[in-house]
Amino acid sequence: MSVTTMIKYLICPICSGGLSKTGQTLQCDNRHSYDISREGYINLLLPQHKQSKHPGDSKEMVASRRDFHKTRLYKPLADALSAHLSDQANVLDLGCGEGSYSQWLLDSEPGITYYGVDISQNAIKSAAKRIPNGTFIVASNWRLPVSSKSFDRIISIFAPTQQDQLHRVLKTQGYWINVTPGSQHLIELRHKLFDQTKEIDKQVDYPGWRIISQQHLGFTMNLTKPAITSLIDMTPYIWKAQSTRIKETKALSALSVGVDFQITLRSSTLKV
Repeated sequence: MSVTTMIKYLICPICSGGLSKTGQTLQCDNRHSYDISREGYINLLLPQHKQSKHPGDSKEMVASRRDFHKTRLYKPLADALSAHLSDQANVLDLGCGEGSYSQWLLDSEPGITYYGVDISQNAIKSAAKRIPNGTFIVASNWRLPVSSKSFDRIISIFAPTQQDQLHRVLKTQGYWINVTPGSQHLIELRHKLFDQTKEIDKQVDYPGWRIISQQHLGFTMNLTKPAITSLIDMTPYIWKAQSTRIKETKALSALSVGVDFQITLRSSTLKV
């Protein structure tokens, strides 16, 4: 991706001015400047907007996600998302993580202009090192440092979003592709880790959006021991389950686990 394309849709997180590149630094007209890392990503998350010293996924969780996605067990989800992308589209991926979905989407649709955002610097560093034809930004979904009405598609996979920001950055004729877990997502794994499993219900009727289509994507994964470990370590279950239950489940040599993805395509009905 050219430098011009990389910075075209970025704005200063302090004053919202456009950014230009000098050497390995991006700067706005008010002289607020941001370094481009040696891996190629840009950190536009201001210190006062952090909720912790190191927000988002830790190095360990990033490594677990990377290891799990090497199995390509979740690639059918990327394939389903690719069906909603068009050649030459500008795509903003909120909560892009360590870059596995980024790579699958770019492999499927190499003509797109891809921007990945995540609050975890560990995740963005991993993605930027692997994928030279994407733009990766450390930022919060609540304060997106990108220009208004710039993106044809916004993707969010299990990621929290701020509705005003979505409406602001999406083009008038654009679409928001939102992936949420269905009620049966990883149910077999949850039964192993918890005595009681709560019903997952992430379906929300967001005001200001029209539902264009909804798709259920479900299939069974036959996990090996390493995949079981990686899957547990990349989910919030690693913090919530008892250590003995985690140890017992990781000791399994194999486990069949079902996935339950809900993919909703929406268009904005607001004039922003």
